[in-house]
Amino acid sequence: MITNYLFHIVNEDFSNYKSLDKQTIKRTKLFGLLMHIPIILWFVLGYFLSQQLFSNVSTAMAILAGMGCSFFIYLIDLAIISDRKISIKKFIFRFLIALIIAFLGALLVDTFIFEKDINRHISKNEEMIINNNFDTKIIAQSALIKSAKSDWLAAEKKAACEATGQCGTKFANRDELKLLLNEKRDIGERYVNKRNSALAAYKLETKNCGLFCSQVPIDKKYSKIRDQIETNEHNELVEVNKKINSINDINTSGKSGTGPIYRGLKDLADKLKSKYEYQQQKSISLQADQERRLQNIDHEINNNIGLIEKIKILHIIIFEQPISIIFSALFFIFFLILELILLFTKNGAATTINDHWEDYEEKKALANINIAEQRLKDFENASIEGYKGPLLS
Repeated sequence: MITNYLFHIVNEDFSNYKSLDKQTIKRTKLFGLLMHIPIILWFVLGYFLSQQLFSNVSTAMAILAGMGCSFFIYLIDLAIISDRKISIKKFIFRFLIALIIAFLGALLVDTFIFEKDINRHISKNEEMIINNNFDTKIIAQSALIKSAKSDWLAAEKKAACEATGQCGTKFANRDELKLLLNEKRDIGERYVNKRNSALAAYKLETKNCGLFCSQVPIDKKYSKIRDQIETNEHNELVEVNKKINSINDINTSGKSGTGPIYRGLKDLADKLKSKYEYQQQKSISLQADQERRLQNIDHEINNNIGLIEKIKILHIIIFEQPISIIFSALFFIFFLILELILLFTKNGAATTINDHWEDYEEKKALANINIAEQRLKDFENASIEGYKGPLLS
């Protein structure tokens, strides 16, 4: 039964089994067995590639894709072993296919073997991007908290001075104070835009970083720019706060008690305190959101990172670690050998008795054809010369 199956898979007529010599039977069975190697290899590769490259592919569709790949290579190998001798064109064509499948097979196996390393590398990159993104927002928010706290404490101090009557005069330059507060708000908005621009530039450089690009200089550059922005903002806010505090110091009545001016100052202090508490709560929310994003990195990797992205990271890992290159090369050679084993076995198979008999029959048929052609040619020549009798044998 198994022999019958092996004969049929290589398209040999099993009814001729008894007329074949042992070496021919053994070689035919060997071809039938070896033919399963590329068929199975292409089925597995087609199955996993369809699942990795296309989202929401069902198991049945992946199996159909694997079967389609197997049938394709089966037809090619069947055409090759059906010939008595493999032509150069067929050999080159099959060798090129073997190179492609060996490359894809090694790549797929490397992706599975180095999956933990790939996920760890992606996780570090994602963690760095999330931290940089949220750090920029948190730093900006911290500046807002610091400014809000400074405004609140200054207002509290001013209200306390008004209550005791220990500071200032009755009138204040309110227009100047309003301009300074607007300037302070503009400074905050301007530096928020600068942080966003720096972050966008950092993301673009990171995205454009190729296989041989190092992320470290990009991170150092972004960190330096971010620190410079923070320093510049701090210096500008310090100068504005000094001017605001100098105006606040004279914006009191100079009399003790809790009159209308005190109540107005106290109301302003309470509002500034609420603004300060709101900014604090916003900072806490940002930190909680950052923590949540960091905890969901593994889930994001499993659901959103595709095969192409993993292959890109795999190349980075391979070139960073020489031992990975050895593993990758070994798997490539292994798959190449599996792909070409049938081709080399066919090309190096010994000539059997049935091969000699087929050669004899072929030569005999060619000789009969040559004899018939020669007799026809003699007849045509005799007809031209006028001979009308039968052609002598």
